[in-house]
Amino acid sequence: MMRLVMILCLLLAGGSSFAAQIEPVVAPLPAVAAGGTVLTVKSPTGKTALTLADLERLPLKQSTVKTAFGMEGTFQGILLSDLLAAYGLAGVAKITVIAGDGYVIGFSHDEMAASPGMIATRLDGKPISDPAKGPLLLIWPEQEQAVLAGRKDSMDWVWSVEEIRGKP
Repeated sequence: MMRLVMILCLLLAGGSSFAAQIEPVVAPLPAVAAGGTVLTVKSPTGKTALTLADLERLPLKQSTVKTAFGMEGTFQGILLSDLLAAYGLAGVAKITVIAGDGYVIGFSHDEMAASPGMIATRLDGKPISDPAKGPLLLIWPEQEQAVLAGRKDSMDWVWSVEEIRGKP
């Protein structure tokens, strides 16, 4: 009985032991066609246009989460840190993320180091097909419970990511 009470207390408190985990994708995902540009990365040294296939050449990760904007399931994609390292932004002090609807948000190096972000390219193994929210999402799986419980703002979770810029 005492164990049940403790579990219920943790659930009601949104205990961090229930935070979504980011894990490697172990089963190969079906290949995607190269397609057009889905993300532009601007570093101090230049600009790179990336397709979905380009992004998925980086190590794929997955996490099962529910977003504050109504999407839930197992998201697959790449770590934000891996993307930044691959395209010359690992050492920048700040990045700016720009969405297709004009939403813009910035993240400091410290904010990004505190919780791993993930650029989701798929939901349940399929490319994100919601035209209003896809094809890329920036999600923060370890923050899921805090966001859903209203203890953390959901503004850091960005749908329709189109561009990432780095500032030294």
